[in-house]
Amino acid sequence: MPNLDDLPANLQAVIRETLRQVDALSAKMEAGDITVDQWRDQMEAIIEAQTESSLEAGAGETVGAADLLERLIQVQLDFLAVFAADIVANHWLPAYRSRAQMYAESVKVSYYNGEIIKQVGRVLPLPAMPAEGTICLTRCGCSWEIETVNAANRDYDAYWRRGKTDSCATCIEREKQWSPVRIRGGELRR
Repeated sequence: MPNLDDLPANLQAVIRETLRQVDALSAKMEAGDITVDQWRDQMEAIIEAQTESSLEAGAGETVGAADLLERLIQVQLDFLAVFAADIVANHWLPAYRSRAQMYAESVKVSYYNGEIIKQVGRVLPLPAMPAEGTICLTRCGCSWEIETVNAANRDYDAYWRRGKTDSCATCIEREKQWSPVRIRGGELRR
């Protein structure tokens, strides 16, 4: 199980619940109790439910960001399709349990989107979230610091903050390039 100690308690709870569900499903696959199609269908349901739960946990309330939620879920479902194809090609391998557990940590991306909504009251067009597109993948410990320049005009400065001294090369570069990124009129300016 990944180390969750540095994460907010409500995110830890979502990840732990997701891990519980994913591990139970992995055990069924290892035992041969379900087919790959059944595994994939159940994984899709877990991903959908837990992505929404983590977005709401980050925001501290129910969020009506359907487009954002759909996009976040679709990213994981695309990875899941590749994973399912690997299982079909190789059968269930012992290393697949660990790979499946990464979906539990992938909820960090939706959680951090929720945190942004909580901070500024809206979705911001940031170039990426922690754990999204990084070499460290779901092990990312970074975050965004948002400064409101003019809320009425939807103007913000956002700073990528590394949360670990062992950050990956992607995160080190993001700190250099994205401190700050500017959002003006609700649009990302490069």
